[in-house]
Amino acid sequence: MFKIDTARLVLRRWRDNDLEPLAAINADPDVMRWIGDGSTRDEVQTRAGLEAMERQKGFASEAAAAFVEFGFRDCGLEQIVSVTQAGNGASERIMEKLGMRLVRESVDPSCGRPIRIYATTRAQHAAAEHASGS
Repeated sequence: MFKIDTARLVLRRWRDNDLEPLAAINADPDVMRWIGDGSTRDEVQTRAGLEAMERQKGFASEAAAAFVEFGFRDCGLEQIVSVTQAGNGASERIMEKLGMRLVRESVDPSCGRPIRIYATTRAQHAAAEHASGS
């Protein structure tokens, strides 16, 4: 079973009992404005995001760092790519903090909104980790 533990988080596959607590997320316009065309969703539609009350506590940064480590260390990936909608400064700061670099800008074909594509390689990540003393 897929599971990553961090200091404060357990990252795992979705379970059926996650459905109810995630319903509010898709109804939250502040979360959904960065997903697809920004439309909110109701309880029976696909859910994604973070609980609004838990924003600004560093959980997204912690989860992203864990996934980057998992990708390079456990999966043997040579490059990790991350995509965010243009204007989502919080996501861009997380990517930059992880040593990712802006590769290009494009358009999300599902909704026509501008996106920014960031990436880092295994070598770039290792060099950044070495430089920071991690």
